[in-house]
Amino acid sequence: KLKKVYVSLYGKDSKSCGSQSQPCQSIAQAVRQVDEGGHIYLDGKGTVQRKYNCSSSRPDSSGIIINKNLTMKAFYSTPHVFCVEGFHFHKTNDEKQTLRLELSGIAFWTTPLTFEDWHQVQIINCSFHDTPRALSIQIHNIITFRLNIEGFSSFHNNSQCIKVFLLDSVGNKSPLIAVNISGTHFEQNGLYGAQSSERGVMKIASSDHKAFKQVDVQVLCEKVKCNKNEGPFLNLNVSTAITNETYKDVELKFNQLPSWKASSDKKPKVAVHSLYFSLARKTRAKFINLSCRKNPSVQCIKTQSDEADVDIQEAYFHKQSTMKIAGSC
Repeated sequence: KLKKVYVSLYGKDSKSCGSQSQPCQSIAQAVRQVDEGGHIYLDGKGTVQRKYNCSSSRPDSSGIIINKNLTMKAFYSTPHVFCVEGFHFHKTNDEKQTLRLELSGIAFWTTPLTFEDWHQVQIINCSFHDTPRALSIQIHNIITFRLNIEGFSSFHNNSQCIKVFLLDSVGNKSPLIAVNISGTHFEQNGLYGAQSSERGVMKIASSDHKAFKQVDVQVLCEKVKCNKNEGPFLNLNVSTAITNETYKDVELKFNQLPSWKASSDKKPKVAVHSLYFSLARKTRAKFINLSCRKNPSVQCIKTQSDEADVDIQEAYFHKQSTMKIAGSC
């Protein structure tokens, strides 16, 4: 196993590949070569025309399966990855293993990333395009999960960008979900694909609302642009959650919400009526320098919590249209 493994389209997969002078050709082989906690460096040369894919020596490949700590970074120019089967980050049987991932400088095309009981995911200057769900996170047997997205990352033309889903087997403990997003653009997501409740930018939900006595949710969004999406910016639907949220320098512009129609309905219904929607036990949210403009027939902020403390400072609401069932802001 190597601490550093280099990958290039011009390399060759072998049991000894991975050095800078003899790089591997596939990401799958690099994952096998790299040591726990090691680094994989992807050479971006030539990957605009011919992207890295899921190819592996295993013919029954169902994507790239990763079950160890690692860092995957760009080397030279931006590497482009196209793997429809996706990257699957699974926990091993080692309950004490703390799993961390860092992705830096990579462009993912139609490549879903799926995490099961991963503890920490750091995404720096990456882009995600044309995927049904770019990041899918399931929390099953861990207490703490942290997601950091920073450094001019972007999400474009995905049906849903991020979903964090709590399954009900953490026991009596109170899980913590911490999401920090800064300098990130979400544009033209949710325009196709899944049912309306599974479209948009970010969703945090639980499988059974009575499964947890308490869920602590921390969200920090700073310098985020959310434009021309169809679906909510954040749909937080965990009835036992106690939240601590800060949104600073967030722009919501030209977004709208998808509607769904049951066979007996004359008029289609909207799944969520707001770009920011919170259903929790206690919602504590602060909006600083919020810009919410030209979002047709949709509210900006809505809470449906047992207890809510919403602090809005220096907000700008402009050309928001009203619906009969909701105010504009």
